[in-house]
Amino acid sequence: MDEEAQRRLLQFSDLLRRWNRAFNLVSRKDVHRLESRHLDDSLRLLVEMDEPGALLDIGSGGGLPGLVLAIAEPQRPVVLLDRSERKCRFLAQAAAELQLANAQVLCADIDSYEAPHAFTYVASRAVAPADVVWRWAEPRLAKGGKMLHMTGGETVTVRIKV
Repeated sequence: MDEEAQRRLLQFSDLLRRWNRAFNLVSRKDVHRLESRHLDDSLRLLVEMDEPGALLDIGSGGGLPGLVLAIAEPQRPVVLLDRSERKCRFLAQAAAELQLANAQVLCADIDSYEAPHAFTYVASRAVAPADVVWRWAEPRLAKGGKMLHMTGGETVTVRIKV
């Protein structure tokens, strides 16, 4: 990751801490581990993202992992999908302040979201169990596309659409 991306990650971290006071984007008990847990966990998905192509982040919340990945890979189109108006306001403001031309924020429920194209990757973090996320991801993935599902701790589930 280049210096510009590192600078933007620090800026994003500051934004998330500031907005978290009012919007509860990250557990208040866990905000002290924002970089070591949340940002680093999000960046771990880069290992699985070995092909070019668009990413859909389901239940983006505070931008984890979607905004972090948009910062790390500014050439990759990233769609941040969340049903919470408040969280979408944060995501849109963060994308604007960080000048992330590759990030698009959509405020909608995944069940009603009709993707304009198939995605290479669909990511989620602490949104629902992997089997539920797969039901959401599979119709929105291109053939060979990957669902990247994160649960607490070190667990990343990867499932490929055949």
